[in-house]
This record gives sequence, structure tokens and C-alpha cells, in this order.
Amino acid sequence: MNKRYDDPAEIEARAAQHSSPEQAANGSMRRLRSSQVTLQKLQIFCAVIDQSGVTRAAEKLGVAQPAVTAQLRSLEDKLGVTLLRKSGRILVLTEAGDRVYRWASEMIARSFEIERELGSLSDGAAGSAVIAATMAAGSYLVTDMVVEFSRANPGAHIAVQVSSPPIALDAVRNGSCDFAIVVLDRTQDIADLTAQKLWEEPLVLCASPEGAPISDSLSNAQLSDVTWVTPPRGLVTRDLEDQMLRANGVVMRNIALELGHPEALKRAARAGIGVTFLPETTIRDDLALKMLRRIETPDLQHVTLPVFLVHRRRKLLSALQRRLLDHIVNSRPKEYVKRDEQADDA
Repeated sequence: MNKRYDDPAEIEARAAQHSSPEQAANGSMRRLRSSQVTLQKLQIFCAVIDQSGVTRAAEKLGVAQPAVTAQLRSLEDKLGVTLLRKSGRILVLTEAGDRVYRWASEMIARSFEIERELGSLSDGAAGSAVIAATMAAGSYLVTDMVVEFSRANPGAHIAVQVSSPPIALDAVRNGSCDFAIVVLDRTQDIADLTAQKLWEEPLVLCASPEGAPISDSLSNAQLSDVTWVTPPRGLVTRDLEDQMLRANGVVMRNIALELGHPEALKRAARAGIGVTFLPETTIRDDLALKMLRRIETPDLQHVTLPVFLVHRRRKLLSALQRRLLDHIVNSRPKEYVKRDEQADDA
């Protein structure tokens, strides 16, 4: 009688039917080690989760939708587990999928990081760092900090990427930047990241240097009557601005123009379109040169933007990156640090 040799995969599949969850997980790990899963498959899988669907992931990656679906199926086949299931019209992670997603996200992020760091070393640099920063911070105060650091570390390569807070946080998660300096509000999910508050940036109400028709001081009631220039609705700075004004009893505003960058807001204010809130560090030169006029708001309280330093929890910082972080923390405006400490004590 001929002896029958079963396929190893079939033997493992039959054993999995009678195994505990721990044994099943160990079997999946053995398949993972022997499957030679590619980084491309993991990137596609993570893109589907990050973009909330196959269609958006395909658009983001610039590939056809069937190719994304095929890569997902191939990854599931190689791992021997179901990663995604349908809930109504959307895809959701299974328990196995959630574990693979967290592991794959970390692997992809570290792959980007090591690629950048090795590239900088091969170029002869003493090290590299990539900072993602929001527009107000990245265009002004952070730039000054980085310039000073670069002078003290001439062999280093530092890049500052200016973007919105959600994009900056995504860059932290996927490893395309080392850390971010961003304005955060309560709606942003950063449970998977480490965040340290750097300072509270005061917002200053500004107008055209010409006095009329706006006086040098406005009450809360008058703030509802004047014409405003603001960031667009949906930006974190606009959302925080609205929240702070509502907390002070200013519910309605006459908004004539919405602009997304501090320099654009400055230009509109100088042209006399209306008043605008701007972070204090962005307007110091403009006030000194009398290109803008500061409007006092004696009735307003706690009108500030919270600026945070954010990085991945398991981020491995190089020696240069640690020095840069220390430099940024130690270069914070002393008056802001003192004010924050006094507020904490109170």
C-alpha cells in the first residue's frame, strides 16, 4: 500500500481547527517568517486602513483598484488569516488584522527612517532630521530654532516640512518625518503618539496701521460687529479660534475673507479688509515696523494656541535628533515658559 504524504499547509490548517487562539497565533507567526511578505504588500494593506477603503488607497498609491485587492488577498493567503471583513458597506479590521496593522505600521515607519539616516551618512552628513511643522510654527519660530542649530552643527542635514496638523501627524506615524511641532486640539487622536506641550502661543488681534474705522481697543460686544479675516473653517487654528471666542461669549462674527496662511492674513489685514488673529511670534517684526497695528482685547481670556512636540512612542532617536529636540525645548520663548508654569501652579 502506497504511503500518503499530506501537504504541510493542509496539516497545519487541520490542526488550526482544533487549536487554541495562542496556538493559532503561533502558526500565523511561523507562516509570517517563512512567507517572505514584502514591504509593498504591507504598505498597501496599511494604505487601505489609513485611507478607509480600497478605492481611496488605490488613488493615493496611484495604482488600479484590482491590484490593491489582489495584494490584500495575497497577504491574507501568505499569513493564513483574514485581515479585513465587511461591516455593512465598509471594511473593518479583524483582531488579526489589527495586530498585523500595528506591526506593519511600525515596520514601514522604521524602514523610512533607516533609509533616510543611511542616505544622509552616505552623503557625508553628520546625521539628519526631518521635522513636520504647522504653518505658523514652521514658517517663523521653528525656522529660527533650526537655523541656530544648523550653525552649531554644520555637518547635519535638517529638513522642515510645513503642512497642516493632520498631515504632520500622519508623517510622524508613517516615519516620513522624525517628529512634529504642531498645534493640537481635543478632537485629534494622538493616543498612539507621544506629545509634549512646548508652549502656549498668544493670539494677537491685528488690523491695518490706519486707525479708522477700528479703534485700538475692542470689547467682546464690539468683536461681533467688526469685519474679520480668518483661517478657513476646518483648519485646527480656525476651530480653536472659534472655541475660544465662544468661551468668551463671542458667538457670531462678520467674516469677510478666509485665508489659510499667516502671511496671507497679514496682507488682508494691512489692506484694511478686517481684523485678524495672528500668533504673536509671527507679527513681531510687522508691529515693530508699523506694518500692522495691535488691537487690545481686555475682555478676552485664554486666547492662545497650544503648540506640541509629537513623535512615535517607540521612535529611536539618533544622537543628532536628540540634540535637536533638546535645542528646541531649551529655545522656547522664556516668557511663554514662565507664563505656562504660572498657569500650572494656579
